[in-house]
Amino acid sequence: MKPNEKKSNIKSINQINRDISDAKRSGRDIRNVSDGQYTFNEYIDIRNHLFVALCNAYPDISWKTKKLYNGENGNPSNNCFIAGINSPEGIISFHLDMEYWDDLKVIEIDRAPMFNSYTVEDVKIYLKSLKER
Repeated sequence: MKPNEKKSNIKSINQINRDISDAKRSGRDIRNVSDGQYTFNEYIDIRNHLFVALCNAYPDISWKTKKLYNGENGNPSNNCFIAGINSPEGIISFHLDMEYWDDLKVIEIDRAPMFNSYTVEDVKIYLKSLKER
């Protein structure tokens, strides 16, 4: 280090991600971790509201259920259900808190389709296919 140079206290993105993963593994609550503008909780809440709005915009291809594809309840310990939209390219689904159940104006199905392990890139393709519908 040069004599007039100060050591940076800024962590790398990889170090921040490791710190968050370590905190989560140790059982600490990370929902209030913030990027300076929003917390994880706020981003998740925004995502959930956007997904509900998207499903309601396409009610003919959207659904909700309290049961997994194998008939088991979604996640009763977390008070969740599963909502999805069957885009022309594939299914996008999320676990949502029960507080969103009544906001979804879509059909209730008996059980969720089997999860197809989609990626973020897949979701982008699925969403783009809705614009072309």
